[in-house]
Amino acid sequence: MELTAEDCRWRAKTRDGSWQLVDKPALLALGEDGDEMTAFNVARSKGQKMHVEFLMKSGAESFKNIGTLYATCKPYHHINMKMAMFSQDNVHLVKGQLGPHGNKTGRGYRNDRLPAASLLETMGQELSMDQDFLTKKDWTELGGSASANAYLKQVDEEGVALLQSCSKEAAGAARATCSKFLGSPPGPQESLTGRAATLRETFEDCVFDVCAGGGEAAAELAAEIMNAF
Repeated sequence: MELTAEDCRWRAKTRDGSWQLVDKPALLALGEDGDEMTAFNVARSKGQKMHVEFLMKSGAESFKNIGTLYATCKPYHHINMKMAMFSQDNVHLVKGQLGPHGNKTGRGYRNDRLPAASLLETMGQELSMDQDFLTKKDWTELGGSASANAYLKQVDEEGVALLQSCSKEAAGAARATCSKFLGSPPGPQESLTGRAATLRETFEDCVFDVCAGGGEAAAELAAEIMNAF
């Protein structure tokens, strides 16, 4: 499956190698050459956009849902994603920007929650830039479609937009924008556990993204990710 910011629509590769739009809930089985994942279940919960459930074979004819991927996207902006794994035993299956990686503060992630990928990631106060996950292979070599590959090449040729500097005044305006969509973050004396911890991290990521040039769209995407699941 693939999703790009060109049109923000999920696509899936069929058994004959062609690609099709996935615009409604569907169970998509992988071929015999699949890895540990044996199927994707594209589902929709009440009040939510479609999400992808990762299914692993459990027994001869049954599947077990081991994780859920939720994505928010605005065409020609950027994509935010959040991955929830239901067991620490399966976290190693998540790779790249959504996978677990170290941070300078030594603070670990919750066993079942992995960091949300944003325009720039600041989870744990460690900045993870896109080049940290750079590959020399193009999208088709990684298994993606030719149309998505053409779009990604166009983005590369146009160059990565320069990040705007964030002055004290701009940061204040960004916090106001994020508060509009996320509400006020927990105070410095509040206990940072559960939803409060997630809100604090999401809010600070939102401020960075808005201040770096993402604008109000970045705050909208942050709110969608915060309220997913």
